[in-house]
Amino acid sequence: MPDDVINNLPDNGKRQFAIGIVGEFLGTNYKESGITRETLDQLEEMQDYRPFFTYWATFVQIIIFIIATSVYGFSPLGFSETPIFAEVRTVSLAIEKVFYNEKNNMWIGPKQADLIHLGAKYSPCMRRDANVVDRLNMDIEEEEETGCCSYNDGSGCVQLSSLRCPKTLASWYNNTVCGLDPDYCSSASVLPTMWPKNNITEWPICQEVPLIPPNGPKHMTCEVVARPCCVGIHGQCIITTPAYCAFRGGYFHPEANLCSQVKSCLSEICGMLPFYNETYPNQFYRLWTSLFLHAGILQLLITIIFQYFIMRDIERLLGWFRVCVIYIASGIAGSLASAIFLPYHVEAGPSGSQFGLLASLFVEVIYGWQLGIVQSPCLVIFKLTSILIFLFIIGLFPWVDNYAHLFGFIFGFFISFALMPYAAELKILGRRGQILCMAACSVVVLVMFLVLFILFYVSPIYSCDYCQYFNCIPFTQYFCKSMEVKVHDSREL
Repeated sequence: MPDDVINNLPDNGKRQFAIGIVGEFLGTNYKESGITRETLDQLEEMQDYRPFFTYWATFVQIIIFIIATSVYGFSPLGFSETPIFAEVRTVSLAIEKVFYNEKNNMWIGPKQADLIHLGAKYSPCMRRDANVVDRLNMDIEEEEETGCCSYNDGSGCVQLSSLRCPKTLASWYNNTVCGLDPDYCSSASVLPTMWPKNNITEWPICQEVPLIPPNGPKHMTCEVVARPCCVGIHGQCIITTPAYCAFRGGYFHPEANLCSQVKSCLSEICGMLPFYNETYPNQFYRLWTSLFLHAGILQLLITIIFQYFIMRDIERLLGWFRVCVIYIASGIAGSLASAIFLPYHVEAGPSGSQFGLLASLFVEVIYGWQLGIVQSPCLVIFKLTSILIFLFIIGLFPWVDNYAHLFGFIFGFFISFALMPYAAELKILGRRGQILCMAACSVVVLVMFLVLFILFYVSPIYSCDYCQYFNCIPFTQYFCKSMEVKVHDSREL
């Protein structure tokens, strides 16, 4: 054996090149070749091979899941929807049996509304969504046609449209607001004389109402029993009772009289840090936070198993810094792609990061092929590809994101090519070609990030009827609806 070539032996707990746990599982055979002294010296200088990042990431993910489930509890288990019933007082001022459909969670974890509040990937919280804005504007236009519906028995009054106010039981007063009138307001952000008489949706919140005599206007002397409530996960505001708002898990606004006075329901529903501008969602950091959040126990167990056996093994070869870059960059790219093609799906978990690490295994085999270490490299790549295809098939189930898988793998492949510490051994490239290859991979990654960023913010895709079929095949009517969010079509109770 030449002096500049040595055997590929393990050293101080470092994993042998191209001889990892995946290689052993696949039954990969290796040749008695070696790595040059130049590369060995490079590897000997690496002191970051201990899997600290794997342990840290896994620990953080477990702690976050424990806190999330302790605070928010669990969603109904299954693939479809579960009706939630209760008897509460509604805008009819009677105790009624009401219900709503809660989307099930196959992973045994929190509800999708709670996942959003915890930092899951959800596009309407990350950018101004045209569909959501249009729907909310339509709701405000409908509110212009409402008036105060005062019940004749003196039980209270509710802001309703003429059609929803029961004429036999109540009186409806056009162009009025229950509990709000410019002639009966002592303090507001706008002078009473400046309140537009023909558009109640532009009226401000009255901060101080003087004492009104019993013979005053009916809409000012009645008891207001329903006020704005932010419900759902797309920023919808409804006028309802506190009891119904609590039943829906909404955010009640006792200080307001109209939904148009609520600055931003979406900011309350999204949670996390407040929007920089209340009308422009900017929680781009969800691409990061979603990597450490899990939809349920089963997904967390998959992550723990993968990271303990696969990610830990890769980190022993590449070091914590390289694995950290691949993990974070691939995960963010996968989440961003998912946010582009599936903007109304709620997603959590580091699936993009995991596929980025799987891509590094392909790169390792390619390097091992060029070094003459791996026997039958085509067979090894075929086995890895078969596993990859199987995982993409699993991605056709709900709550599993194939777009994050695909783009996480692509980014992980190019990043691994640029960061793998054995690039100097590729004799087909030479030293100069190796440097150019690493630079080209880095440029490709940056360009792809830029393209995804433009598609998300500059030229967003709000509707793609066929995009969901790469992510989930609807075997049944409700099979793929467990994580999909539909922008509401009408007002609720």
